[in-house]
Amino acid sequence: VAGKILETCREVRLDNLPDKEFTCSVGVALCPDNGSSYMELYEKADRAMYEVKRNGKNNFAFATEPDISGDEF
Repeated sequence: VAGKILETCREVRLDNLPDKEFTCSVGVALCPDNGSSYMELYEKADRAMYEVKRNGKNNFAFATEPDISGDEF
């Protein structure tokens, strides 16, 4: 799914900016591996996205931090 998002971003063209290429960086967090609440997942996906940006942009990364709260949903 993340690869398809990147592909779709590259296909975007705007009439008033025909020479501009659009890219995106995507962070992915999985439930329950990376957390069980919205905020846990959001924060970990956000960190993964910024890791992509630090390493060249226009890619995706999975969160690497496990959920250590012990909570099940």
